[in-house]
Amino acid sequence: MSCFFTAEDAEDAEKRQLQELFQKHLQLKFLCVLCVLCGKKMMRLKTHRGASLRGMSLNDSSGAVVDAAIKVHTALGPGLLEGAYEGCLVHELRKRGHLVVQQLSLPVLYDGICIDLGYRIDLLVDGGLVVEVKSVGKLAPIHNAQLLSYLKLGGYKVGLLLNFNVPHLKDGIRRMANRL
Repeated sequence: MSCFFTAEDAEDAEKRQLQELFQKHLQLKFLCVLCVLCGKKMMRLKTHRGASLRGMSLNDSSGAVVDAAIKVHTALGPGLLEGAYEGCLVHELRKRGHLVVQQLSLPVLYDGICIDLGYRIDLLVDGGLVVEVKSVGKLAPIHNAQLLSYLKLGGYKVGLLLNFNVPHLKDGIRRMANRL
């Protein structure tokens, strides 16, 4: 029996991890509907999102994302579209063993129903860290408001706002917390 893994084995394992994370997300959406039907205020948010799914703390996940982002920024430099940085960051994080979901749908709970209005979280890392990727000349207050809104709507505690269109990435990183 061989103890070596092929690239296909690694891809299969990654796909299984992503499928498990997606299943948990679907279960949470279902719980959202059930909570609405029974009149309770989404109790799941307090129990699920305090730590990452990999058992890492949100601080550890944040540090790993910043480290990976610096590596991507060093390799690519400023000036590309945000999609290029997002794709490379996802690759770098998955290569390091993190669970990453791209463009995660974020429904709005209004008047007792969940409405999908097209809001998308750029990256959800390890099931608990929201990452919003930007490539703009200067971060504006609306970018902070967007990340904070995503944290509140999804019941997440910590998020990172990463602007790759700066000479030094350390100047384009903002960490925000919700209800800590």
